[in-house]
Amino acid sequence: MKTRVIAAAFGLFALASVTCAHAQIVHWDRVEGFGAADVSAIFVGPIQASRPRTVGAGTVVANLDTGFLWFAVRGMTNGNQYDNGPLGAGWGVELMIGTLVCDSTQRFAPATWVDTPSVRFDANGDGRFAGLVVVPAACKQRPEEMVFLLRHFDRPGQRFVAYGAGRRIESGRLPY
Repeated sequence: MKTRVIAAAFGLFALASVTCAHAQIVHWDRVEGFGAADVSAIFVGPIQASRPRTVGAGTVVANLDTGFLWFAVRGMTNGNQYDNGPLGAGWGVELMIGTLVCDSTQRFAPATWVDTPSVRFDANGDGRFAGLVVVPAACKQRPEEMVFLLRHFDRPGQRFVAYGAGRRIESGRLPY
């Protein structure tokens, strides 16, 4: 039985390697919040920014060919002073979603996006996701117009609290 499990794992790895051999990968080196000094409204397509947050560390990887999306964020905290939470503090357990926005500038077409399932962030502001999403055609056609956002899962208005920064677009033989 153990041999079959190991053989199946190697088979899946080989299949994934062939499938991803010439993948188009978008990588954001960090995830950033925006500060309280940002007083003007910030929009990405029709999606507006929410409360200011700071982020200790984070990274995002999206394989546009397979739809595999991975992100990890550490230390997201309040970026302003609030009645229900002081500046620099975590905000308790929170559900967030990751969002890939295509045609974010809307220069070529209206913005489209895809969301991850909800992701639980802990009291320290740490959360991560690894899974598959259906990548819109616009992201594959114009990855340079793509943006990654972190948004509240259960809040109206489609507001985001952080974004991917330091984007690189890579093609070729990649391991994921």
